[in-house]
Amino acid sequence: MNEIRFDGKIALVTGGGAGIGRAHCLALAERGARIVLFDYGIGPTGERLASESGREKTVAAEIISSGGDAIGFDVDVTNDADVRKAVDVAMQHFGHIDILINNAGTAEVRDVIEDAPTERMERQIDIHLRGSLNVTRAVWPHMKAAGGGNILLTGSAASLGLRQEEGHYSAGYSIAKAALFGAMRQLAGAGADCGIKVNLLMPWAFSRILAAAQSDVSPISIWMRENMTPEQVALGVLYLLHESCPATGEAISSGGGRVARMVTAMPPGYFSARLTPEDVRDNWSVVLGEPGDWVHLPSFEKEWEILQGFLGPLQ
Repeated sequence: MNEIRFDGKIALVTGGGAGIGRAHCLALAERGARIVLFDYGIGPTGERLASESGREKTVAAEIISSGGDAIGFDVDVTNDADVRKAVDVAMQHFGHIDILINNAGTAEVRDVIEDAPTERMERQIDIHLRGSLNVTRAVWPHMKAAGGGNILLTGSAASLGLRQEEGHYSAGYSIAKAALFGAMRQLAGAGADCGIKVNLLMPWAFSRILAAAQSDVSPISIWMRENMTPEQVALGVLYLLHESCPATGEAISSGGGRVARMVTAMPPGYFSARLTPEDVRDNWSVVLGEPGDWVHLPSFEKEWEILQGFLGPLQ
């Protein structure tokens, strides 16, 4: 069996100083990639902590001591100018960037939608969404000029609806993660003609973010700490990051040794040329459909195709 290798490849990992980001760095480095780490030393709820400062240098040193090559940058991904400066320095140092993992993140998962402070919601959107776009835009022209690359955004199953033990639903975190799905699909479409593949990771691991949301002695924390490690997440997506993997525009769940595609789908639905609200009520089961009838929606165009099936092709 041929081992998946990344010899000669340069991988940039944001939030690479701890948790899943660190696991990505070490897994790629072990298989030959040289690593660029961005980290800003923030805690799980977004505050910059002196105790977390220098994590990027610690992980880079760990890789170098194991015979690899790495460079770390103290970078706030929400600062577009600083991101571009760091990418320019990385390009000068290594000459190219082949892989980008947008992993930097934080969480205020206990914020309740109706009373979450606006600044905390904005912080979540800034780091997860705008931060990912900042780094992607800085790297994109270099990948395009090189003929391609591989970009991974980091989503979350929390975007499907995250209910807290208290019965509350979180605000900024889940909303920001849901927005990354749309960002991934748009970027994948934009990259199709220039060889840039873009996918979305939906990780399951006992990370700092989960630890901030759960008691260390809660049953779910104990179980996930034992069964869902950051290292398992990273191993589950190495193939997705490899140049031989054809996937783009996909959402992939990875955690606990399980890897699975996550899809958007819909049934054909109910149609009437003279639709009334009563039609919708009386045919609600057709509107919802059955799983066997669902059609995968890889893009906007697929639903457009379904609609034309009912209405006739565009003249």
